[in-house]
Amino acid sequence: MDIRIPKTGLLSDGDQKYSGVEARFCHISWQLQQQDPSKVPMFRDLQDQSTLCTSTMYSVDLWDVARKASDYDDRTHEFAATTPRPGQGAVKPTAVVFHQTRCGSTLIANVLAAFNPEKSRVYTESPPPVAALKACDYDRICDEGAQEALIQDVFYLMGRVHEHKAGKFVFYKIQSVGVQNINAFTRAMPDTPWIFAYRDSVEIMMSHFKNYQAGKELDANPQAVCLRNYKKPNQPALLSRLVSEKGRTLESLNPEEYCAAHLATLAESAVREYQLDPHSKTKRWFLNYKDLPFKVWEQILPALVGPVRESQINHMHHISKSYSKGRGPKAGMHFHEDSTVKQSRAPESVKAAVSLFLDPSFQTMEKLRKHIETRRGG
Repeated sequence: MDIRIPKTGLLSDGDQKYSGVEARFCHISWQLQQQDPSKVPMFRDLQDQSTLCTSTMYSVDLWDVARKASDYDDRTHEFAATTPRPGQGAVKPTAVVFHQTRCGSTLIANVLAAFNPEKSRVYTESPPPVAALKACDYDRICDEGAQEALIQDVFYLMGRVHEHKAGKFVFYKIQSVGVQNINAFTRAMPDTPWIFAYRDSVEIMMSHFKNYQAGKELDANPQAVCLRNYKKPNQPALLSRLVSEKGRTLESLNPEEYCAAHLATLAESAVREYQLDPHSKTKRWFLNYKDLPFKVWEQILPALVGPVRESQINHMHHISKSYSKGRGPKAGMHFHEDSTVKQSRAPESVKAAVSLFLDPSFQTMEKLRKHIETRRGG
């Protein structure tokens, strides 16, 4: 369900790689995702609708429970759909989805859940992975080895699937801010495939500024998610660096400029991680919103799991026609494309901010996407 990192930091102590991390567990009704992932689009929706969760909630020490689980898996073959081997009582992550926010990442998660409902699980923005990735943030005292062990334990425990109930493929969609720590992820999970989803920068910006999207003026007190840390102290180092490289200061940025700079840090984090080892054998993709949902079953899934059956494609296509976040009145409703509206209503302040901070990252991602497709022949 979630983990709580000690405020004092994350340190190793002899054979114990980290200590003091509390983990909470409860019973999750995964059949809700199997029935229609668009109706439980986020892990919190799945949790809220899992009627047994509250009554089965319990907390344990993460290091302790991970060791006990590993010892149990070494002795028995009750868990995991893969061939049991010592210490491998879990399904390894099939792929992890990072994203630039408001770019179809929930649609990707829903399609992956629909690919093979009886054998697939998708953790869509569940708290533990991002908490582990950010465990060394906030000026905590932190040991990189301790964080690596923590990340590995989180994915190990979340991948423990009862062999006779479900399991074979486990996907994770991480909160958008998690990509800022993609280096910690690849250090701990170097062989795990990852995807970075992105979209035309103006369209992402307009998704954040709902007033502009509705043809209105920006509120004096904007509530856009990308402005959550606007004017606050202790900004991310990469954000400060990108702003400084443009000859600006954080204090001088208007809301649109700050939003664009924040979104640029997400893209740049993925780009820089890819460019550290462009010839890596680990499968990685840059996935443009305009190629959704077809590229998921045409290119990505075959590379991850092998041939995809026509019946599976038909089911994924069916799910993709509904609003990806089909809560409440939108449940089961067909999605209507809005890119044209976003482009037509974008004010000059948004376009200028995009030109200043986001265009270089977008162009780089487009080049990387085409390069990867050419190299893989698809």
